[in-house]
Amino acid sequence: MEDKKVSMNTGRKCIVFFLLVFVVLSYSGCISVLDRAAAKVDNMQQRFFKTTRKPGERQVNSAEETYATYYCRTSRIYFESIEVLPKKVLRGEEINQRMRFAYCLAPKDQHNVIEGNIIRKIFKNKQEQFADVTRYTFKPGTWIIDAFLEIPPDADGGIYSINVSLDYGDKLHTRLEEFEVGF
Repeated sequence: MEDKKVSMNTGRKCIVFFLLVFVVLSYSGCISVLDRAAAKVDNMQQRFFKTTRKPGERQVNSAEETYATYYCRTSRIYFESIEVLPKKVLRGEEINQRMRFAYCLAPKDQHNVIEGNIIRKIFKNKQEQFADVTRYTFKPGTWIIDAFLEIPPDADGGIYSINVSLDYGDKLHTRLEEFEVGF
C-alpha cells in the first residue's frame, strides 16, 4: 500500500510540475515561439503533401461503395470537401486546390452521367481576382480532383478565399477555403 501512495504522489507532482512549466513558458513568450515553429513545420508538411499530388481526377470509391455510404434513392451529388495546400504561399508560387465529391445513384442507374461545370473563383477583400470554369462530366462514385493554380508574382499579400462550385442542372454546391499570400 505504501508503494501505491508514493507512486501516486510522484504522478501528481509530475503533473503539477508540467503545468507550472507550461504557465511559466506561456507568460515568458516561449509558447508563441513554439507556436510559430509549429506553424512552420505545418507549412513544410503541407508543401510536401502538395508535391505528392498530380493534376486531374482520381476515383476513390466505386459507384457501389458510394451507394453503400449514402444509400441514395435518387441521383445526388455530395460536395464533401475542398482543401488548399499550402495554406501560406509566396507570390509567384503555386497552390494545390483539391476537391472531393460523391455522385450517388441507385444501383439500377449507375451508368448515368451528368454534364456540368466546376467553377473556381479567388477573392481578396470580397473582390474577384481570378475565375475559371471547367466543363466536367460527373460520373458515379466518389472522386478527388486536384488543380494547381499559380499565384501571380504581383499579387498583393494577405488573406484570400477560393470558392469552388459544382454546377449541374439546376443545382449549385459551393465550398470556400482560405489561404494566405506573403511577400
